[in-house]
Amino acid sequence: TSFFLAGILVPFALPELWQRVYAVKNRNVLKKSFIFTILSYLIIGFIISLIGIIIRTKVPGINPDMVLVEGFKRLLPPNGMMGIAITALFAAVMSSSDTAFFTGASIIVQDFIAKRKKLSKDEIVKVLRWVIIICVAIGIALAYFIPNIVKLAIAQFAFISVLSIVVLVVCIFKKVDKFIINFTLIVGSLSVLI
Repeated sequence: TSFFLAGILVPFALPELWQRVYAVKNRNVLKKSFIFTILSYLIIGFIISLIGIIIRTKVPGINPDMVLVEGFKRLLPPNGMMGIAITALFAAVMSSSDTAFFTGASIIVQDFIAKRKKLSKDEIVKVLRWVIIICVAIGIALAYFIPNIVKLAIAQFAFISVLSIVVLVVCIFKKVDKFIINFTLIVGSLSVLI
């Protein structure tokens, strides 16, 4: 259930997905891409769930943070399939995380820093590099102090859900007071932290 709930809410909070929507040729292409994305998401979700169920039944008592890696290590033949599977897993994780770092840093620089102080393109690039380094350092610190991947994933989903709900409300009700938006983001984020 949470997997599909994440699939409904998360896209509303990811700027890299919105950029693709803005770049589409027309509404017909947009509708087709939504249908294709939904179907592929359901198929991928089913396959991942099936892999998780197989690993859980074959290796009971496995650490939930290491299910895929341990499952691949114990269940796949060591003739290269295990290495390919683990490489694909880490490639997917790294691809998602670097996209998150780049878009997060871009939002900080473009929407906060560049709006307060006029910056040239070269200055924006320099500031962006520093903000990416700071974001990565914060990510490493979070991973160090909260080594539980499941807890981090739940916290990330909770923060994204707060933002997603605000974005949905703004999409449905065109004129929403800025105070209400800011108040909702602050209260929602504090609730997640608590």
